Amino acid sequence: MPLFLICVSILQAGCGAYHGTFEGDVSEDVRPMFVGTWKGEHVDHEGNLLRTWIQRRSEDGTYAITFVHYTEKGMRRSGQTGKWWIDGDRFFEIARSVMEQPDVYQFEIVNENQIRFKSIVRDYEFVDRKIQSLQDVTFI
Repeated sequence: MPLFLICVSILQAGCGAYHGTFEGDVSEDVRPMFVGTWKGEHVDHEGNLLRTWIQRRSEDGTYAITFVHYTEKGMRRSGQTGKWWIDGDRFFEIARSVMEQPDVYQFEIVNENQIRFKSIVRDYEFVDRKIQSLQDVTFI
């Protein structure tokens, strides 16, 4: 019986794809999945679009991001650069020019083109979608 359970466990591990979760340890190096150009949006609980962004994460752990903020007065753009990294099952990013401590997120790799993030300190979730070119962007 123990041999059967070991075989079933091996088969289950080999047949499933890694998707990550908001809980538990990251069992493999997923860092390359985060590299590239990503777009995202933040919508409040009422469905109002608050901001959109384009972020370029580089292999060396740096990033550049452009935000478009939507307010009653119109659109406002802003940008920042900083560092990003993964430690265990957490994603970190910091722009030292605007923050003292990094933002920390749990993440779920939905597929090769989507990553879901959930802040560990506030009620904030979003999905980044990988883009191949800036032609895929409609807000800029």
